[in-house]
Amino acid sequence: MLLSALVLVAAVACSARGGTGSGATPSSPSISVSFDINKCKSATPGPIELPSSGPALTDDTGCAVENPELVKKVYHELEIGDYDALMKYGGDRGLWNEERQPELLSQPDVRAKVMKSMTVHPHCDGGCVYPGFTTTGWDTELARSDAKALGVDPAAIPDPTVQIPVYTSFFPDCACDWLGVGPPKI
Repeated sequence: MLLSALVLVAAVACSARGGTGSGATPSSPSISVSFDINKCKSATPGPIELPSSGPALTDDTGCAVENPELVKKVYHELEIGDYDALMKYGGDRGLWNEERQPELLSQPDVRAKVMKSMTVHPHCDGGCVYPGFTTTGWDTELARSDAKALGVDPAAIPDPTVQIPVYTSFFPDCACDWLGVGPPKI
């Protein structure tokens, strides 16, 4: 059964200690979205808000992220710049096989941008990708609000599923590990 949920999106500044974050982000208007409450194990209809700091743990449909503790740990390791700990979360899967991964994660400004992208909603279908609009495009007002929070103009990026304008963070279906960072493709 589809239920309507009032979604309050308060885009706030990401405090990226140890990085060079870009400062305050613009606030977004309240918007309304519908989601299927039956597809979530523990969906609670109600406001969805961007966190003031730390990763967003509710996806773009209002469902809780599968393994919030891992997501929080990855965010923390990005924050303090512990590359060795980040490698342990990813192992030899996914993006860790790409030679640019160490180069990207060794840069404080890149880590700050990855952290900032994790403060907006992931899309969790076949895994979780922060931010959600990199897998769904501009399919909802929420995706557009998340883009605004990251300083992305949807008019300038017609299809973010092809042209990713921000750094992304990937978790697989099980959310049992972290597949690493994807660089912008513009």
